[in-house]
Amino acid sequence: MRRSDTGVVSSFEGSKVSPRAGLTVNLTGDAPLNVAAFAHVSRGFRPQFPSLSTRSGIVIPVLLKPEVTRNVEGGVRLLGSAVSMQAAVFNMRKLDGPRSFRTGPETFLFTNATTSVRGFESEVQGVLAGGHQLYANYAFHDAEHDEFRTTVGNFDGFQLRMSPRHIGGAGVTLRFDQVGVADAVAWTAGISYVGERPLRDNVINPQILPSYTLFNTALSVYLADVQIVLAATNLTDEYYIADDFSSQNAGNPGVPRRFTVQLRYSFGGL
Repeated sequence: MRRSDTGVVSSFEGSKVSPRAGLTVNLTGDAPLNVAAFAHVSRGFRPQFPSLSTRSGIVIPVLLKPEVTRNVEGGVRLLGSAVSMQAAVFNMRKLDGPRSFRTGPETFLFTNATTSVRGFESEVQGVLAGGHQLYANYAFHDAEHDEFRTTVGNFDGFQLRMSPRHIGGAGVTLRFDQVGVADAVAWTAGISYVGERPLRDNVINPQILPSYTLFNTALSVYLADVQIVLAATNLTDEYYIADDFSSQNAGNPGVPRRFTVQLRYSFGGL
């Protein structure tokens, strides 16, 4: 690491091994419906930014402790000609990751925190007769601070900001060939759900944002090398907070109802 914006000679060199290993076991051999079990473990390492490790111009040595991640995942994968599915459980832990906390309306300080995310994720996809497709997914995340202590409070056990416990969705794509002058027409409709989540995780009484559901749809028309896409997102014009990157405790709203038109051209041979 070396800073180029100062005349002080302050370079540092070092190395660290980040091991990663995975295993996949085929449980059904050459059967038409393939079922496999998989597992994955990894450890990561990242040095801290010196600019985030100072308070009042003084370097705080504990804030220079490197960030270490430890991840474990395991699950089952199913693959067939008409259906595919995957389900997995995981445990991810981050030690000494930098986290900010508010000390005033426009001021922040950084400290190190240990966080963990445990959960379950699943997805299923299917292909119907005629080339139609459908999918569904669901995830449960238990994301919280194992240790997050600041000068303004102890946030151990707090749910991570903007981290819902429940996330789900489903959708369908219907495709029809040779419709009028079009080579093909495809219609897609989808629904996505995001559960309750705290706006902040570094205040004593965080605001809990309500869950929301979004409906989206799109129509694609294929004409030789040209594709026309008519899309509509957030059909019900749902108001929701999409992120917390605001200077005040308000968050930023998501995209309202929107209609778009795209024209795509495929250059043959390129």
